[in-house]
Amino acid sequence: MDTIAAINDYMFTYLRADTTLTTLMGNSNIQAGLAYRSKVFPYIVFALNPEVNFETSIVVNCDFQVDIWDKPDNGVTTRIYAIRNRLIKLLDKHTFSLDSDEAKGIRIYLNSLGIVLRDPDTEFVLHAIMLSSLRYIRNEDLIY
Repeated sequence: MDTIAAINDYMFTYLRADTTLTTLMGNSNIQAGLAYRSKVFPYIVFALNPEVNFETSIVVNCDFQVDIWDKPDNGVTTRIYAIRNRLIKLLDKHTFSLDSDEAKGIRIYLNSLGIVLRDPDTEFVLHAIMLSSLRYIRNEDLIY
């Protein structure tokens, strides 16, 4: 398994295993890949975008984006903010290593977050975006 797929797999398992998060959501609709769209709200998607520097290819910096989509009942936004707050607790300054030794010293730091409102006249859908930096040390023998 390549390093990015291994990190995605870890994040997928980590987020779905958090019962507080899945209880807030009322489901476990969490997927890797920002292109994923669901008719079941709320849902969470995430993706990594590594920045490979071939001069220092051992330490890798990534943009890590987590998107929360919700279609609140009666226009109430409480749930999406509760989900966002839980994700901040789970992800900001979170550290881990991969069991496969593909990467170690993985750290996530929240950079920014915001809410994008869709047109309320057609379909009231909330979209929260969390942008983070993810940095790790990879095994020098692995390639992307």
